[in-house]
Amino acid sequence: MNKTLKTHITISLLILLAVSVFCPVAAQADPVVEAPALDLGTFNLRRAPALTYGDEYVSVTVHLNLHKVEIDLKNMTPGIVTVDWDKFFFTDAQSGVSRMIQDGVQYIHRDRPQIQTLLPPGGRVRTDMTPTSNIWWNDSEKQYETVTITDEDGNEKTIKIPRERDKRDNSNWEIRELAPWPSGGRIFNSEEKYMRLYSGKRLSLLMTLVFNDADTRYYVFNFDFPVYRTEAEKAAEKAKPSLDKYLILGDKTADGFIVIHSVAPGCPAEEKGIKAGDILMEIDGMSVADMDIDAAQKYISKKAAQKRSIIVVTARNGAKNMAILK
Repeated sequence: MNKTLKTHITISLLILLAVSVFCPVAAQADPVVEAPALDLGTFNLRRAPALTYGDEYVSVTVHLNLHKVEIDLKNMTPGIVTVDWDKFFFTDAQSGVSRMIQDGVQYIHRDRPQIQTLLPPGGRVRTDMTPTSNIWWNDSEKQYETVTITDEDGNEKTIKIPRERDKRDNSNWEIRELAPWPSGGRIFNSEEKYMRLYSGKRLSLLMTLVFNDADTRYYVFNFDFPVYRTEAEKAAEKAKPSLDKYLILGDKTADGFIVIHSVAPGCPAEEKGIKAGDILMEIDGMSVADMDIDAAQKYISKKAAQKRSIIVVTARNGAKNMAILK
């Protein structure tokens, strides 16, 4: 399983965990609707496209900008939709999950409950939202007071903390970017280190909606950064033999499975530990016992032409192995 896929599965599990933690009873029965993921196609969120989704319940447009998540939500049902803003969560590229606040909520009040919005049939709401974890105290510009504390070992030490009156001033709080550069700098497409940092990573939004005070639905919207490759890496990728070139099938076994005739050196199949003489048992969940050799090889060639990965199950000395080849 490749690293990007593992990351996306991890984020999906974190989203489901957020649902189960904050809504434990409802999560057992209420549906989680995951919209098709949007490939951002850029590392610069200033240029990110919008994700649009619709079903018989809602019509939603979600757009990521540099600092906030823009949401346009319309009720498509004949009943009332309750928008529970306190159960909107953002998952960042490092898999951190954060509650969100609407535009207009003061940063100093970010932990307070938000008023729900009721949408009548055909009703619509547009708002910007900010993850609370992105709200921060800019310590390079603020005033501090010195206090003495006792640490866990009983030793006294002096530290600086924000003055309470400054912490209560909303203007002293700021928001980070949704995909911040670690040093706090701005992002540009020419920043190779930034693009490597976010290569293949995913940002996600979870929104909670209640229909007619009874039917709770959780909507998940995923935004995928592209996989970054240098020109040299792209050239090397093109030079790799395709699936139908590096995995050559041989004869059928008595059980109808297929012996792998050869595996090209350095190819993904070899990297996954597949060797000549291994037994191919399944391709993308389909048993090869039901395929002839030509059909199996043509299937592999078709996936190669589409530049799509395949999942294979092989066997050696009775031990099975599953691998994703691309």
